[in-house]
Amino acid sequence: MDFKIPPTLLVHALDDICVPYSNSVRLNEALINASVQNKLITVTGSGNNHALGGKINHVLKPYRFPNQSWVNDVIIWIQDFLNEIQ
Repeated sequence: MDFKIPPTLLVHALDDICVPYSNSVRLNEALINASVQNKLITVTGSGNNHALGGKINHVLKPYRFPNQSWVNDVIIWIQDFLNEIQ
């Protein structure tokens, strides 16, 4: 079976208590070994709520996570990827 894994962006909170951070580290290593373009962005100081810095509420308005330190890294990675494929 021949398949291509798409570029992969992983964003994971270091203090995530629902999904171990080591899962993303292992996936990142596997993607590197498979020569898949990828990036692991580690979020710190996010709190233990599995929402990268904020609890998701059900208010009908855009939600901004209190910890936004990782967003610029995501934007840069996406822009770099898009520049490569043009």
